[in-house]
Amino acid sequence: HLSSPNETVPLPAATSTHSAACSRLFFWLRVAVVLLVLAGVASRWSNTTGFTALIRFGSDFQATRLSEVQALPLAVVPGSGYDGQFYAQLAVTPDVTSPALKTALDQPSYRARRILLPLAAHFLGCGRPWWILQVYALLNVVAWLALAWLWWHQLDASPARGTWVWLACLLSLGALDSVRLALTDLPMVLALALAVFALQRRRFGLAALGFMAAGFVRETAVLAVQPLGAVDNW
Repeated sequence: HLSSPNETVPLPAATSTHSAACSRLFFWLRVAVVLLVLAGVASRWSNTTGFTALIRFGSDFQATRLSEVQALPLAVVPGSGYDGQFYAQLAVTPDVTSPALKTALDQPSYRARRILLPLAAHFLGCGRPWWILQVYALLNVVAWLALAWLWWHQLDASPARGTWVWLACLLSLGALDSVRLALTDLPMVLALALAVFALQRRRFGLAALGFMAAGFVRETAVLAVQPLGAVDNW
């Protein structure tokens, strides 16, 4: 008996069972990775300093810190700390013309170009410095989870290959450092991913907004605008 070209040939029961078992294995592997990252974030919580350990305020900049931030209980590390401390202070006082802010930031004009993430933290934190710092510290966690969800569905053609690519993206040093140090990298990648997602569906207006948002999160995102030229009838 010869099957027609459109006839579906059923897989052997053993093969089908093995495939289902592999799919479940990779599914739970992804779930375990998400839970592991969230557990790592939760371990940085302190009843006194909240999630400010993710921002890494450095003791070297204590004297020039914004007074509103200085008055709060912060997790401070020895030395210079890291870049997140400057974006967090920009979130507390997003007025880039403020003299206090110009003193608090190491490179005011450079940091001010990346205004979108601090603005988001400022408004989501309702203008309250303590809330703003907590929101800013967790924005990268939200971006990581959003990318995990988006790529989970985008890379689902083959459970094995999709899972390894998913893991490579989400557990890369850049992705984890962005979460661990409250940087701008991962939110920029999220904005770019959403822009590309919109491009794939020919939603050009939304794609343009995504690319623009990515540029205001981190100006180096302009290097990703090139895919726009590859789309017909832009």
